[in-house]
Amino acid sequence: MKSLKSAFCIVALSLVCAIAPAQSLSSLWKEYEKLKTEDKPKSEMELLGRIKAAALEQGAVWDYYKAGKEYVNAGGRLSWKPLSFSRPEKLREATGIW
Repeated sequence: MKSLKSAFCIVALSLVCAIAPAQSLSSLWKEYEKLKTEDKPKSEMELLGRIKAAALEQGAVWDYYKAGKEYVNAGGRLSWKPLSFSRPEKLREATGIW
């Protein structure tokens, strides 16, 4: 009976230790969602860098992937004007049609 209690305590403690990192990432994801709602891509990118670092440290592969994907999306929203204004110019230069 005593060994069963010890085994239960070990399992419970390991579960608590496994859940704690996920909670820290979930709080970072909540902060990210708030920034995304406020449309602040530069701040989003900074926070996503922190999420990627924490996910890499904790071995949270899915969070690392998602943060990387969202980082690229935020970067695209950050610099949409230069892309949209430079492409017609490049097209005109290349084709000479317009």
